[in-house]
Amino acid sequence: MSTKTMKQRIALVAVSALTAGVLSVMSAPVANAATIAAGKFGIAVTNANAATTATLDTGNARSLGFIADTSASAAGRVETNSAVIDGGAIKTATVFANAQITFMGATAATANHGLSFVVTGGRIGSVAADVEAGDDAVTTLAANQQELVLTSADNTTDAIGAVFTISAAAGSTATISMYSGTGVTTSAPTAAALIGRWVFTVVSSSVSNIYNADQSSIFIQAPKAVTAAAAGSDAFDYALPADNGQVHVVYVALKDVYGSAVTSGTLLASANGTSNVNVVEGTPAAGDAYSATATFDSTNSSALGSDGIGYIYVTQPTSNVAGSTTLTISLNGNVLSTKTLRWNGDIASIAVVEASSAKTFLNPTTMALAGGTSTASPAAAIKNIIYVAKDAAGNTVELSSHPTIGDTTGSMVGASLSTADAGTAATDDSQLQTKSVGYGIATMLVPSSTLRGVGTYKVKITNAAGASISSSAVNVSVSGSVNTFTASWDKATYAPGEIATLTITGLDSGGRPVGTGVALGSTALVTTNTDGLASVTSSCDAANIVTATSAYYTDGVKTCKFAVKNTEGAYSYTVVVASASSQAAIAGTVAIKASTATVSNADVLKSIVALIASINKQIQALQKLILRR
Repeated sequence: MSTKTMKQRIALVAVSALTAGVLSVMSAPVANAATIAAGKFGIAVTNANAATTATLDTGNARSLGFIADTSASAAGRVETNSAVIDGGAIKTATVFANAQITFMGATAATANHGLSFVVTGGRIGSVAADVEAGDDAVTTLAANQQELVLTSADNTTDAIGAVFTISAAAGSTATISMYSGTGVTTSAPTAAALIGRWVFTVVSSSVSNIYNADQSSIFIQAPKAVTAAAAGSDAFDYALPADNGQVHVVYVALKDVYGSAVTSGTLLASANGTSNVNVVEGTPAAGDAYSATATFDSTNSSALGSDGIGYIYVTQPTSNVAGSTTLTISLNGNVLSTKTLRWNGDIASIAVVEASSAKTFLNPTTMALAGGTSTASPAAAIKNIIYVAKDAAGNTVELSSHPTIGDTTGSMVGASLSTADAGTAATDDSQLQTKSVGYGIATMLVPSSTLRGVGTYKVKITNAAGASISSSAVNVSVSGSVNTFTASWDKATYAPGEIATLTITGLDSGGRPVGTGVALGSTALVTTNTDGLASVTSSCDAANIVTATSAYYTDGVKTCKFAVKNTEGAYSYTVVVASASSQAAIAGTVAIKASTATVSNADVLKSIVALIASINKQIQALQKLILRR
């Protein structure tokens, strides 16, 4: 268009009645710093106390009967009192019947770039505009006032706002959509890009601000230490007991059927027994929530804030003692939920799981010894002590520190537990006991000394009350390195198809079984005649006996298993492992024989001849008897 000699913007002009055709718009001074931005679509999300008026000011806009934005997506942004969207975003909200929703939009600064609003389930009224005088037109296309179009002939940004009065009945929906682009005309209001759309669900006031269990959340979160900040919004109940001294945390989010916060009523939490309760609004920082001094606490649900979220804290019924409490949560006297909360007590016992722990140790023990001279690093000498700590009620407790060794006797004098956690597979040698795992792990270290033979040890730990808790004495033995070895089979003769077990025993200079985790050594070799015996233990294969991670002694013994084949005969084997005495290989044979003997043709013929002779004798005897008569 040609350069204007005079420009006048029309601003904030209220039109009380819209009719089909071109609207008459009166001019007014421009004085609106918060006018809706170019290419944006906004609605007021803050409610007025009376009927609304059209405005282009996103900060001061008000609606009547708007309840809540229920969109799953966080698209868009809130500008003080208005929610502003673009890019084709589609959002949802709840409103009351006959709601009046103030809306506004602005074109881009492009020639012939207009905009339109199209509604369903209501009517458009009370228009305010900020447009170029003489070049632009604000038009409704239908007598029912369901469309509003702004056409522009210049390249300036134009804005328009109005009030959408919703007439849709409760239980149904109403919509308002904004389109903007060069294609917008009075005859084609949707022939442009969709800037945004709101879908309003109309509801009755009887269910708004009323607690709804499906939309709300009341769940036990992970318990916290007294000094820790509250956190957690898991939509499931934490199932394990709290540790001794911790507080239980229950997350509460009170919502109505529309997902809006319940902001009226009294929220009460009470615990039976001697547990104390504290209801805290929002998310408290460390130390905020642990001043509970009564078995019940309450707050006005409006204090939970616009999101309806808070936390309930429950203390241990009796310090250092296992126990439980039932937490009852109610709103206005109506019970919303009951939760059973449990606590572990203080450490009352600790025991070594002997069936899973090593019974023999090498003197001296070092972390590197687990690999011996093998090119691998068998882990049997690492994490070789398993222990379990419990409270007086028999619950497995969570530990924050490792136990130690105490009351050692005999060969175990000076032994200790290594609890280093380097974090690698080769040297990570401990694991603190947790409730979920149910046991702890440590590594026994025996110092270099002249002590050998039997000994005992106990594991010890100090509980929260400062008492020292010890296990029963564990009987073990300590040995030196391998000096000699033996090899034996579990049977003298095998039938085809059986599994044969070869046992290799490593002995120190005193004839004691060597410690668990000692490697078979780089010279180890087990060979068999594979026509009769095939290895089924990979660590005993000729190719693996040195490098396999399981090529080590367990309490002085290494077992190898072989599949016995079908052909009878005697099959050779040899066994050699590393030893200080350089003992020669043990060699021998293994017999394979069918359990049922084979019957030859000659044996069958011999049996037939014997049977015929016997029959003849019986006939002759019978003839003699007849003749005598």
